Amino acid sequence: MPSRCVPIFLVVLAVLALEGCRQQAMLEPDQTEPAYPGLSSVLHTVDPGTVRQLTTGFYDPEPFGRWTKPKFSIMLRIPHAPELFEPALLVNLYIPDDEMKRLKSVTLSATVNGVALGPATFTTAGRQVYVRRIPAPALTGDRARVEFALDRWLPADGPDGRELGIVVTSAGLKNTISPEF
Repeated sequence: MPSRCVPIFLVVLAVLALEGCRQQAMLEPDQTEPAYPGLSSVLHTVDPGTVRQLTTGFYDPEPFGRWTKPKFSIMLRIPHAPELFEPALLVNLYIPDDEMKRLKSVTLSATVNGVALGPATFTTAGRQVYVRRIPAPALTGDRARVEFALDRWLPADGPDGRELGIVVTSAGLKNTISPEF
């Protein structure tokens, strides 16, 4: 009589696959995302699942993030569950020491759906955070196109021939009361 026993590893694999389909990815206590392949309100630049949200000005991923060009843009989903009551744009970035030594300072400017946010000037190397409140009129609909511009960058005279702006590791729309990912 043939055995109808299914190897245990197949059962475990099936359960995990089904659980992953139902699960919601928790971003913060105040923000969740549906578990479907669509736009995210928070993205990590090396995550292959969000690469299509990096719309312009990004180079290939590196282990630590993605280098940008002097102008770059992303597309983010505007979260509505729950709604952002104090919306902010948060960008985690990195400026290498040798770049800061050459440039002395870098100013990052951003617009959200065409509405300008305040610029930030960085004068030290290392990890940096750009956080700016977003005026309510900028967040209508379900998507936010965020465009960035740098006032200074490394020219394409380096060994790989790329204009190098900053390294972006993550970006997203958040409530200002919890400005971390």
